Amino acid sequence: MRPLHKLFWDEMAEMLHVKELLLKALPKMSGAAAKEKLKEALGIYRTDVEQHSAKLRSIFQTFEMFAREKKCDGMMGVLLKGQQIMQRTGQGPALDAALHAQCLKITAYNLASYYSLHSWAKLLMKTNDEAVTTLKELVRSETEAVVRFSRLASECHSEAANQQLDSVRPPPRPSRKVGKEARDFAHWGAW
Repeated sequence: MRPLHKLFWDEMAEMLHVKELLLKALPKMSGAAAKEKLKEALGIYRTDVEQHSAKLRSIFQTFEMFAREKKCDGMMGVLLKGQQIMQRTGQGPALDAALHAQCLKITAYNLASYYSLHSWAKLLMKTNDEAVTTLKELVRSETEAVVRFSRLASECHSEAANQQLDSVRPPPRPSRKVGKEARDFAHWGAW
């Protein structure tokens, strides 16, 4: 079994990799977005990610450790899915809605990691308040990013839905057999 401090440093190394991945992906996402508010939110988040990377590296330096990156398969999967969505979806509101959903996934992933790191640091680093405080700042910053992207949800999603209303077909009518089964169920009720 691996001790908690090993898990802590592995997660720190993965988060460094996450930051590098995001610094490459966020400009592409911003370039694909049509909605100006989404572009602006992605730009702010990119600045946050740069600051997060520097803060993570400062924690490594505090402990006189080499700030190494460790491959993060989880975030690579989230970003790969986002890339596939950008390739399959044409420009416009539907793409903005998809990009927005990816931003929420990214920030949720990061928030969960920072929260865990902060909790572990409180247990492991009782003599080093600087690392605990830095991780608490990262939790707060990522929470603000989640809120920022959440505020855009209704705009991004409703515009995409309104664009698609004209092309949506009504649902097919149920067959008579399905209708008879529904009547039978209603007659006998729930068991």
